[in-house]
Amino acid sequence: SHDLGNGMTGGLHIEKRLDNFRTRHQNVYLSGAFGKLTLGQQGTPFHSAVSWDGTNLFGNWIDIHGGSRGQGIQYSSMLDGPFNFAAMIRDDNSNGNGSGMGFDQYEFTVTYSMDVATISAGYLGDYLHDGEEKDVYGGSVGGSTGGLSWDLGYEKSSEMNDRTKYGAFVGYGGAYVFYEDLDTENNMGENHYILLGYSRSLGTNTWAIVEVQVPDEGQNRTALALRVDF
Repeated sequence: SHDLGNGMTGGLHIEKRLDNFRTRHQNVYLSGAFGKLTLGQQGTPFHSAVSWDGTNLFGNWIDIHGGSRGQGIQYSSMLDGPFNFAAMIRDDNSNGNGSGMGFDQYEFTVTYSMDVATISAGYLGDYLHDGEEKDVYGGSVGGSTGGLSWDLGYEKSSEMNDRTKYGAFVGYGGAYVFYEDLDTENNMGENHYILLGYSRSLGTNTWAIVEVQVPDEGQNRTALALRVDF
């Protein structure tokens, strides 16, 4: 990032995976009193608004809105009060479903922060490759107090087979429980799972993590990990 003067900052953000060098984030941004404008591969506001994932590894396994990252242009407000909003237009071909005709995906989110909780809601309009428009909307509410953190979330997609996703997260003292459920209009592809996890600090920016995911259908998943932030 670079200070441009007059309260404005310009920056570049790049993230790559080490195993195959795949791009996670690759964008440039400009921020100031007007808010923040970001161009490129970045985190999507809709995912942030509807996600209730407080896990480290296996949470948010079921996806009905295209993932947490997308290619496009995003504006985020930076207001002093409890209310903020964000809007993004996305390249419809960035998730492999588009027609290649340009910015055909769009999303809008609002957030209201209070002392005890933060409430978020969002809408995503997405044109699929066959020309059918898919609308997705949802929201979440969560907060933390006295070492206890919690989140509740809901998401619904209107398409040929309507899908509804909801779940909850509760964490305390390094231990956490995560639940996620997917329902469909024709009972096809439905699934739900519960996840149990524990994270313990080993020192500065270092944690030992264990997670176990038990789905209604499919194999259980277990992981022991060492997380280092630097």
